[in-house]
Amino acid sequence: MSKIFDLLDAANLYLVRFEKIIVFVVLMLMITVAFGQVVVRNLFSFGFMWADQVMRSSVLWVAFIGAALATNYIRHIRVDVFPRYLTGRKQMIAEVSAVVLLMVACVFFAIAAMDYLMVQRKSSLNLLLFGIPDWTMIAVIPYFFIITVFRCIINIRNIITEYMGST
Repeated sequence: MSKIFDLLDAANLYLVRFEKIIVFVVLMLMITVAFGQVVVRNLFSFGFMWADQVMRSSVLWVAFIGAALATNYIRHIRVDVFPRYLTGRKQMIAEVSAVVLLMVACVFFAIAAMDYLMVQRKSSLNLLLFGIPDWTMIAVIPYFFIITVFRCIINIRNIITEYMGST
């Protein structure tokens, strides 16, 4: 069982590195496009029609990939009221229960996001950027929920191991 979690930890490490690169590249793209759009509009009195679409898609990607990174560092939105006032085994149970609840919710959201992605894919609209299908821009949504479920499994193991190590 330990080897499986070692493999999951290694895969997670690579995913975190990959996500950081994606966030950096997309953020630099956003800054470049926004700055270029402002310069072109002010100096030459015209703008690129595709710039707003690029910005919208980039914000979506940075938000969801950033949120996926937050789940890795356990910095996502969570309710900390009960674990603060509990100690020992009760605190561990409360923390694991919160992560399990998040995981169950993300499974349902992942299913809904995949359904939405399939509907968008079947519609075969290419209205966004240079003929790129619309569904590719929203593919980050199911990715986020699937990765969050994956990281919840790792976080549950870490909470339990931390509790076992402290007793």
